[in-house]
Amino acid sequence: MRRVSAGYTIIEVMIFLAVSALIMVSAFKLIDNRQTQTDFNQSVRDTQSQLQAWINEVSAGFTGADPNKDSCSTQLISGVQRPVLQPNLPGPGYTPACVFLGKVFQFPPDNTQGSTIYAYPVFGVRDNNGILPTTLQASNPEPAVGQAGVDLTQSFSLLPLYVKSVTSSGVGSSYTASHLAGFFTSINTEGSTASNGESDVNAYQYDNFNGSPPFAADQSGNAVVPCVEMTGSCLPTKLKQMKICLTDGKSFAQITIDSSLGLGASVNLQYVNC
Repeated sequence: MRRVSAGYTIIEVMIFLAVSALIMVSAFKLIDNRQTQTDFNQSVRDTQSQLQAWINEVSAGFTGADPNKDSCSTQLISGVQRPVLQPNLPGPGYTPACVFLGKVFQFPPDNTQGSTIYAYPVFGVRDNNGILPTTLQASNPEPAVGQAGVDLTQSFSLLPLYVKSVTSSGVGSSYTASHLAGFFTSINTEGSTASNGESDVNAYQYDNFNGSPPFAADQSGNAVVPCVEMTGSCLPTKLKQMKICLTDGKSFAQITIDSSLGLGASVNLQYVNC
């Protein structure tokens, strides 16, 4: 084929268009990959920030209750003083007899693409039949997950991420697969971690709770309630570290809740192939 008026042949034009299309497709794929990685990084950082915010709310005494709608008192039930949360009774969110203990976090099961982390505010009694509780069990903990009409459950969506694995270690134990962690204030003590008087935060893992269904996302509380009330087999032990591996199926990151010093808890982030 001959050049016409110093122009290009059809074959040359077709080659140019094919090369241009290939460059364009490569550029779009590169941009898409970078956007996906940016979205992943942002989602991981948002998760880290939310977990740290929930822990900080424990030390600050933030219950999540509406003082115009919710109240908490104590009642003698089967000979035991227990916290009772009631709706539509304006009050301070709790009374001097009923105290805010902290929050329990529930992580989805491994590799099920479960997309939600739940946080359950927990209340307890200040005076247990004339005895001041100094342990979590003696305070008769009660999660506010709706069984008495007050549901203060908080949730955080992981999408587009999901949990690949959760491992936790106690102060004196090896790593387990616990997917339930509790963060509680000091009970009937004046200890504080800072000059502003915020309470100490004590971290626990609930043994034998691997996040399997049924979940505690509804008002009945399901399997989480006996764990928190310490009437089931998933009893809490002191937490040293909890490692949550997050992925979108391509990239990975690990969030570590560290309470190795025994008091307080920090949430750290690493981009590692966990």
